[in-house]
Amino acid sequence: MNFDSSGLRAIDPTTTPRGQYNANTDIIRAGQRGSVEPRLSYPFQVGRYLDFLPSVSYNETNYQFGLGDQPSAYRRYFRDTLSTRTQFSHIFGDTDDIEAVRYKHEVEPEVVYTNLPWYEQNNHPFFAASDQFYRRDQVLTNYDIPQFDYEDRLYDRQLATFILSNYLIRRTYNGESGNYSQLALFRLSQSFDFYEDSRPLKTFETREPWSDIDALLDLRLGWLDTNTVAKYYPYENVTSISSRIKAKNSRLDYIQMIYSQDFQILRAGILTAANAPNPQTQILNPTQNLDMQAGKKFKYFWLSGGITYDVVSRTWTQYQYAIDILPPGDCWSVSLGQVVPISNGGGEPTFQFAFNLNYGAGQKTISSNTMSQFK
Repeated sequence: MNFDSSGLRAIDPTTTPRGQYNANTDIIRAGQRGSVEPRLSYPFQVGRYLDFLPSVSYNETNYQFGLGDQPSAYRRYFRDTLSTRTQFSHIFGDTDDIEAVRYKHEVEPEVVYTNLPWYEQNNHPFFAASDQFYRRDQVLTNYDIPQFDYEDRLYDRQLATFILSNYLIRRTYNGESGNYSQLALFRLSQSFDFYEDSRPLKTFETREPWSDIDALLDLRLGWLDTNTVAKYYPYENVTSISSRIKAKNSRLDYIQMIYSQDFQILRAGILTAANAPNPQTQILNPTQNLDMQAGKKFKYFWLSGGITYDVVSRTWTQYQYAIDILPPGDCWSVSLGQVVPISNGGGEPTFQFAFNLNYGAGQKTISSNTMSQFK
């Protein structure tokens, strides 16, 4: 491998004989990886309203590549985590009548601090020559070193995460005891990276210690439910979103609509195709899709299908259909499906197959009266 005229890596037999590995130019694309991470934690409570969960873990990861003078590599580190949370709640409804419907609003603030006090790795081309900084949500590219997946990165070296959760719970009475169901969940979270706030910067890099803001809204209203996930990027001032609204009946037949808005962010400092740092952050490949889906449940199988509309290009891009085979017992199922493109933006035709093992999914809660018969 070497760099061609456009800055991309390409095979060049004039610099290195074909089939031989050159650590200066070649990219390691295959190998064996083994990783173990034992964790020790101990939850405890201070007073009635303050919960703590400290934990410590040790990670040992070894690689075998079978290439060059350094056929193996290793990385090891300790990670400390401390989670602190409390709860505030208020109950609405008639608290004197045991059969009355009641609602509980619960607010749960939480702070999670994680730290990497020590790590060690050998000097290997797979880890690059210098210390690399990664964010947890940073996408993988062909120019990353290391370049297998997220498990090869060191992230969250010194991070504080702030989470605020809101729950709305309904209690009904069935004649013997109360039934509880969660009607709504709204959660906000954001992190501050102390390591990013103090690390040495490279050319074109800027400090961005605050993470993206994640938002989740989940509503379960019986025959109607909706789920919305949004991510706001404070430094780019853009938001990605995925929102679903679903109507269903008691037989689990359903119709649903999903709207999604997404894009790619090429941050400043990340290598571009010319193998040079990107001087400024760019918003690439914006997409807006609208999916309409429906499903019909029968005794031993489930039929579903849908179609996708590209809001940007105003074209129908693909349709999909699937059948889920549900044998008696609710222990396992088989799913077969296909995604078929309608236009050029729909991608390639794909087939999908899944085998699901649902052992215990149909297990019912045993009442205290039934349990007393076995004593």
